[in-house]
Amino acid sequence: MIGKKNLFSIAFFLLTAIIIFYILFADQKMSEEKFILFYTDLIIAQDSLGNDLQSNEAIRKSLFEKYDVSESEYQNTLDYFNQKSERWESFFGKVIEHLEKRQAENLKKE
Repeated sequence: MIGKKNLFSIAFFLLTAIIIFYILFADQKMSEEKFILFYTDLIIAQDSLGNDLQSNEAIRKSLFEKYDVSESEYQNTLDYFNQKSERWESFFGKVIEHLEKRQAENLKKE
């Protein structure tokens, strides 16, 4: 039979393992800076290649690879921003700033 001490040790180990797993894998989302870069590239690519379903999927897959992001991290990030509209407002302002900066850099190169 398992003694109380062993049962407590097993329960403690399982609880610790669950907490560590949750911290490492649950609700992981992209950093805001990475999401700005990802989203900016997404907008530019969609504008260039069109917005049909097949192109959209190909664009997203290539961006997942480029930014080393999983589908779940992307979805968790969207869910995080959808929780409060103020997050989107702030985010879109930063995306616009980033697009303007990229445009200015491209104009300097010409």
